[in-house]
Amino acid sequence: MKRSIILSSFIAIIIIIFLVMTGCSSAAASVSVDEQEQTTEQAKSNNNNNDNQINIGTLRGPSSIGMVSLIENSKGIENSKFSYEIVASPDIMTTRIISGETDIAVLPTNVAAKLYNKGTEIRMAAIVGGGVLYLISDKKLEIEKGDWDALKGKNIQLIAKGSTPDIAFRYLAENNGLDISKDISTDYSFDQVELAQMMIAGKADVGILPEPFVTNSLKSNENLEIIMDIQEEWGKVSNQDVLPQTCLVISEELIKNDPSAIDDFIKEYNESIDWANNNPKDAGKLAEEFEIGIKEAIAEEVIPRCNLMFESGENAKNITKNYLDILNQFSPDDIGGKIPGEEFYYVK
Repeated sequence: MKRSIILSSFIAIIIIIFLVMTGCSSAAASVSVDEQEQTTEQAKSNNNNNDNQINIGTLRGPSSIGMVSLIENSKGIENSKFSYEIVASPDIMTTRIISGETDIAVLPTNVAAKLYNKGTEIRMAAIVGGGVLYLISDKKLEIEKGDWDALKGKNIQLIAKGSTPDIAFRYLAENNGLDISKDISTDYSFDQVELAQMMIAGKADVGILPEPFVTNSLKSNENLEIIMDIQEEWGKVSNQDVLPQTCLVISEELIKNDPSAIDDFIKEYNESIDWANNNPKDAGKLAEEFEIGIKEAIAEEVIPRCNLMFESGENAKNITKNYLDILNQFSPDDIGGKIPGEEFYYVK
């Protein structure tokens, strides 16, 4: 009898535990479904709110300077048609463009060509950066500005083989009578941050750097000087005034669906670039506030050397074609293996 009571009690306990566990599972499932529905509805709501918003991306660094006044003026505007984002690197930007998250973007021109050649539906609308590259050296070498012959026998520090600084330098050196394989040696050991540090420390004699690393280096080590303005040298060899290092791209979907918005943005962006060029100190203040890597204290020196511009139309197309043709000769993989066709260009 006692054994029977114990067994009955044990069975009752098992049943109670089962009911409690079942109840907990049902409650958990209910919460999970509710949360999922809530999240889905919120996502739908967000998408509906942003259906007509145009997302614009610019790259951290000199490329962002021309857009800082647009970003500043967009603050506090409710239901603005344009949303701005400063993106850390071209790799992140390309991911956003491919996914459709970004409608208008600033990119290195070779990256834009490569994206297009890989099937991404974008068009190049304008040149917005005419080059930020300079060759600097230690004054003890006594190299006169523009003297390519003086580079013979020197070790030149370059940034990333196949990059724009590398290709531009090698193209210019060859067109100024230097045999890259014999007359000079090249070193690709450092990225731009490391190379600037090496130059400042006096551990590298000659190297090519972009802004703002050029100005930072010159201010940190008074023994350094600019011996080549790569943009100026490019103009001498190519008979073009512009080294189209960065460009503006627009998604084909946006071009089809909202051409008037593109016209509005292009007008405002052009004005923003003019403002930055004419007000470098104020632009530098915003650049520092937005943490794009340029300090207000040196902006008045940096910005004029960034060659900010807005060049569109047939002239921009012809300049870019020439540039991509040169890149294709030196490093075809860096533009996607071929020169883009006419459809790559957005010309009104």
